[in-house]
Amino acid sequence: MQAATSQIAETTDAVQIIARVASASRQIRERYADLIRVMLSTAPHDQAVAGQYSTATAVRRAALVPIAERLARLGALRPGADVAYAAEVLWFYFGYTWYFTLVDDNGWSNQRAEHWLSDQARRELLSPPVSSGVGCTCVSG
Repeated sequence: MQAATSQIAETTDAVQIIARVASASRQIRERYADLIRVMLSTAPHDQAVAGQYSTATAVRRAALVPIAERLARLGALRPGADVAYAAEVLWFYFGYTWYFTLVDDNGWSNQRAEHWLSDQARRELLSPPVSSGVGCTCVSG
């Protein structure tokens, strides 16, 4: 996520920023899904794992704050959305649970999940575009 954060600092296109967050989140999921799954299931029963999980989650959530700040500085957030809200929404879509639901439970590919999550986050956070017609780029598989 940190490599994506440095790229995002130079990006002025809010849609591209969210797409990069989605891509970085997907890469984390592809590399660490098994570890995250074990931590999620073990943390309630093991204090040491719970502490590690809490720390890892705090680091990931904190990495989303500068991204939310960047979207705000660009004036891209929809009316009524502030940095705190944007960071929470980014965590909602790009945290742990949605990838597990979409990929593991629903059988979606990581790519399909990435695009769908990116579309949903964009719709929730960004001011609507001047022209309409932007739809989900989801495809089966």
